[in-house]
Amino acid sequence: FFLPLGTTMDWHHRVAEAGDNQRQVTFQVVVKGPTSLAMAPVMRRILELELPQTVDKLVGLAEHS
Repeated sequence: FFLPLGTTMDWHHRVAEAGDNQRQVTFQVVVKGPTSLAMAPVMRRILELELPQTVDKLVGLAEHS
């Protein structure tokens, strides 16, 4: 995602085999750029609402693949 003044937010997710019919889901959000520190509180509030749903969807995909 592109944020104000050249700041970017990248979402990285991965579903990996973990053996014995198990999968590991990892999720990382990286914010870079000149307004990243100022945007942190705003983005944190937004992500607190959205991130759990997103991770739940990834886990669902991992469980059914």
